[in-house]
Amino acid sequence: MGTMNDIAAPVGSNMGGLVDVIYSVPLADVDLTALAALVSPMNADGKTMEADLPLKTDKKFYSLYFTKGMGKLDYPLVGETDGKSREIMLDIKIPGTTAAIESVIDAICVGPQVQIARDAEGRLRLLGINLRDDGTLAADWPMYIDTDAATTGAAAADKKGHNPIWKGASNYTPLFYTGDIDLTGAA
Repeated sequence: MGTMNDIAAPVGSNMGGLVDVIYSVPLADVDLTALAALVSPMNADGKTMEADLPLKTDKKFYSLYFTKGMGKLDYPLVGETDGKSREIMLDIKIPGTTAAIESVIDAICVGPQVQIARDAEGRLRLLGINLRDDGTLAADWPMYIDTDAATTGAAAADKKGHNPIWKGASNYTPLFYTGDIDLTGAA
């Protein structure tokens, strides 16, 4: 789902990486019925979800801090010539191995997530929600934690912490997102 158009030379920054924090919510906390029923949730470019991601009552996004310069979003094209899709991969470094961090990592490991990542130019990318060919939104391929290279490190200079990598899939590149991110559960 896309349209052909000219691609102009970039103006200004083309800095890589992710900034801020990762926003994550268990898929079980997303109201999938309300998501599918959204009327005109996308803007005119067909790539940006303008509507708020509907969550179930009293549910919210959680923010996951990561070390700056240690976060990236990859979405390579995969598949045969007549059946291409995208593999979505979110890779971050969470410093530390405290009980609180370990508890969050353990919780993330037990089920699919929907995530929002901010790129270095301030744009939000929505991971785990896909736009179907009929124009409705769904969570057909949510993000699952694939691996977590956790370490205490061996030397003082080692980077102690977690390196979780989530994977998902989509027919298309990850959507942009301009809706609200509910961090309180009061919506």
